[in-house]
Amino acid sequence: MDLKSLLSTIRKPKTGRQEIEAALAKLDIDAAERAAEDLEAERRDLLVSGDDKDLAAIEERITAANRVIERSIAMRRELEHRLADITTEEIEVERRQRFEAAKAATVEAGKALAKYPGLARQIVDIIETVAAAEVAVEAANKQLPIGETSLRSAEHIARGLGGAPREIVSEERTEKWFYTGAAAAWGAVQDNQIGNIKSDDNGLVADIKAIVGAAARTGELVVDIRNEGQPRRYPVEKKTVLRTVFLEAQGADQVTPLAAAIRLPALPAGAADLWAPCGPDGLVTSIGQQCHRVVEAVAASRTTSTQKPVDKRADRQRVVKETILDDDQAGEEAA
Repeated sequence: MDLKSLLSTIRKPKTGRQEIEAALAKLDIDAAERAAEDLEAERRDLLVSGDDKDLAAIEERITAANRVIERSIAMRRELEHRLADITTEEIEVERRQRFEAAKAATVEAGKALAKYPGLARQIVDIIETVAAAEVAVEAANKQLPIGETSLRSAEHIARGLGGAPREIVSEERTEKWFYTGAAAAWGAVQDNQIGNIKSDDNGLVADIKAIVGAAARTGELVVDIRNEGQPRRYPVEKKTVLRTVFLEAQGADQVTPLAAAIRLPALPAGAADLWAPCGPDGLVTSIGQQCHRVVEAVAASRTTSTQKPVDKRADRQRVVKETILDDDQAGEEAA
């Protein structure tokens, strides 16, 4: 431990965190105390074996060792105090930076909020434009020109999802055996029973093609039943089947009109909304429903939005409170 370099560090008017932490790491008070204890043990030995000169020399060394301990403790206390001050300063700097950043963000937020009334009025203009278009579409669709189809809602075109009719993916013709006669209600013959179908001349299906060709369309399903002496016979007939794969029809996706979904409160408290939801609630069949009412609501909102805000809070209560002052307080008031 180099006390001289440590003292030069601590005597500087300004030291940084890293320099202080490095100095604290170099301070070894335990080692200084062990050195002093060793000298004390040596002095005790000299009390018996040494003379006054030897004792004076060892006591001088002990004094110097104790001075090192005291200085080390004082230096550590001073360094820790400075380190605590630096930590406090750093915390304050961080708080100040955070505070100033919050102030700046508040200013920017105020600028953004100042834009809100104008932007809200633009949205109201959009609502009015859409509603006016719906009024026009509604009127036009009631008396269509020759050869024209009904116009779609502008908001449906922009926001909705149209429906889709049933769509055929594929069609395939195939041959299948079906029960006939009394068993006709059973429908198609099971796949695992096809091999048991015999033609009218008692040949298997595989033999039918060789005898009468692929045109053979009638036969008999022969099923052996356990514990029955005779097999059961069912008349069957081959029929042409059209196998169709298709996608089912899909309904249109309905949306809530913007006029009924949007609320635009005024910026100052107590002022009327720049726009309150107007129109049918929830999903509607036609976005154009009650479009006349929306147009009227836009005109009304423009009137109310220019009115002064109204403070809806209750009036402040007037309270009288008497407090007895002691002599010192009374004297201060008089002064």
